[in-house]
Amino acid sequence: VENEPRLLSMTAEWLRGLGYTVQACASADEAAALLASRDFDLLFTDAVMPGALDGMDLVVRARELDPAQPVVLTSGFSAHHAEQRRDMALGYLQKPYSKSELAQTVRRGLDHGPHHPRATEARP
Repeated sequence: VENEPRLLSMTAEWLRGLGYTVQACASADEAAALLASRDFDLLFTDAVMPGALDGMDLVVRARELDPAQPVVLTSGFSAHHAEQRRDMALGYLQKPYSKSELAQTVRRGLDHGPHHPRATEARP
């Protein structure tokens, strides 16, 4: 979820190139409607966006629907601003980011999310 069209397009293209199925959304409102209608393995969203809902509101909505929803946040704001939001996510990616940073962060989010087979293995 990204309100900046060029970044949304580039990120979706990179993720598709890495073999992921992507549903790109230009607003948190659009993404909230999709989250209510189907399951996603990972929510990758900008933390701060204009509109009725921002990325943080979207995370709250996603967690209301599925408390275990894996989330990776991204932001162009300062590290201090981002630090306040990291507790809501499995990963955080500071803008601008590279394709390899995106790949690593998304993979970590998927590998540690509850929908991943390793996350449901028996624990001692």
